[in-house]
Amino acid sequence: MITQSDVDSGGVSNSVVANGDSPLGTNVNDTSDDDDDLDGNTTDDPTETLTDSTFELSVFKEVDNTSPLVGEQVTFTIILSNEGYVTANSIVVDEVIPSGYTYVSSITTGGTYSEVNGTWTISQLDPAQVEILQITVEVLGFGDYLNIATISAFDGGTDVNIDNNESEAFVVPICLTIYNEFSPNGDGVNEFFNIDCIETYPNNKVEIYNRWGNIVYEKRGYRNDWDGTSNGRVVVNESDKLPVGTYYYVIDLGDGSKPKVGWLYINR
Repeated sequence: MITQSDVDSGGVSNSVVANGDSPLGTNVNDTSDDDDDLDGNTTDDPTETLTDSTFELSVFKEVDNTSPLVGEQVTFTIILSNEGYVTANSIVVDEVIPSGYTYVSSITTGGTYSEVNGTWTISQLDPAQVEILQITVEVLGFGDYLNIATISAFDGGTDVNIDNNESEAFVVPICLTIYNEFSPNGDGVNEFFNIDCIETYPNNKVEIYNRWGNIVYEKRGYRNDWDGTSNGRVVVNESDKLPVGTYYYVIDLGDGSKPKVGWLYINR
């Protein structure tokens, strides 16, 4: 068997020698040669058949946490391997970060990754060679969470099995975390009443009540933008800043589910 290392070393020379004795005891031998010899004998010229080189590229992807909190970081690991006998060249793996994540960083054992283009490029992958790409992202409160890696290009031969040229991983974020304390005091930190993933429920309605049961704030299509200012007309004036204290929320997601109720605390 001729291996890739034989080819890389400069090629292989192969010849066949036939020996025999005639009935009169004369020794006869002949050596196969190439078809450009000058002996005039073409019967010993071998037949040369060129075939395409074949290799077996595969990609596998996994994520270290399938149920992260919104705002947490997760790491995707992409493993590229050549399980064949021939070197593959100019390999491109499409690895576009979906809209549900923000890119943080990446490291790779070989090749280069561009988060802008969403491509991992490896110049050469020898037989039995494995390269690994790890991408760390931050989980957003909305968007697409299905992450797909696909071998999209290569040179040097034919991939004998393309069924393993794509792999995917996804997360299911823990959403609708309601942060029931905020401090709208103008310092730029924790200024708003925040609800993770509320953007995925565009028909939501948020109502805030004081301890006497009077509504002091309400909004349809809430987008984490309430700074503790009243828009109600009972007890307090509209556009008044609510005083420090405990209030109560009712959050209707607008999807037919039971409204979520609880308390929140404003600290100035």
